[in-house]
Amino acid sequence: MAIKTFTSGEVLTASDTNTFLANSGLVYVAGGALSGSATNFVGCFSSTYRNYRVIIDNPTNTAAGEFYLRYLQGTTPTSGAGYYWAYVGISSAGAGFNGAAGANVNGFLGWETVGAGGFGAISIDICSPNVGTRTIANVQTTFLGSGAYIGRSGALAWDTTAVFDGLRILSGGGSSLTGNVAIYGYRKA
Repeated sequence: MAIKTFTSGEVLTASDTNTFLANSGLVYVAGGALSGSATNFVGCFSSTYRNYRVIIDNPTNTAAGEFYLRYLQGTTPTSGAGYYWAYVGISSAGAGFNGAAGANVNGFLGWETVGAGGFGAISIDICSPNVGTRTIANVQTTFLGSGAYIGRSGALAWDTTAVFDGLRILSGGGSSLTGNVAIYGYRKA
């Protein structure tokens, strides 16, 4: 829909306002609280949006471990070792991080705790999960670990073509996760 340009003295109507709100950039699709060792968000990806933003706020573990994702087809998570990731980062204590891995069964989100607890946020931009191409994601993570705040930035890829309609957030080592997830679709032009 074309964006209307207003001139001086013109009236902004309720209809115009509703059109601008409907054409906003991010549209809430799904979300909820994490619980247990894995939480599924079934049906959150569709042809309505091509790209998505996932935000996990205040993620915590009951034991030391990492946060991972797996894409879903229906309620079935990906099988096989198709996840590849690479991250760089630094802590508030000055320690650097540079890590990468390939051919994994889970997609690492760059977030981990040493011991129970933790505090932070994860932001994931997922490109084309429902299109039938390789699914690529850019990940930003900030968390409190080992007495310092740690920031990591990285890439996560599913290395074969597939169509996904959902997302699973899970823990490494089976610890119980908490946190809040919000999934948004990027509105098409």
